[in-house]
Amino acid sequence: MDKSSTSIISSYSHDYPSGETMEKGTFMIHIDPEKDNQLTMLAAQLNRPKNELVSQAIENFLEVQNWQMEQTRLAMQEADFGLYATDEELDEIENQYKPS
Repeated sequence: MDKSSTSIISSYSHDYPSGETMEKGTFMIHIDPEKDNQLTMLAAQLNRPKNELVSQAIENFLEVQNWQMEQTRLAMQEADFGLYATDEELDEIENQYKPS
């Protein structure tokens, strides 16, 4: 590891409102010291542990990526069925917004 990165080794668990607890695990990430400082300051401001913030960020990232992949899959399926705008339809829409 070079001097330009910081390692964060973290154990995590998440308690849900229902009382369930997500299985614990451990991971290590390498981030630059500035991002580590920002994470430390944010954790202090929010009065939450850094590993909880990292876990939430990963959860949010995965949620967005899964949504995007699903939307792409659906769009490809629609295209396979011919459910897309023609060039003429796109031109018509574009012309609606052009100044006269």
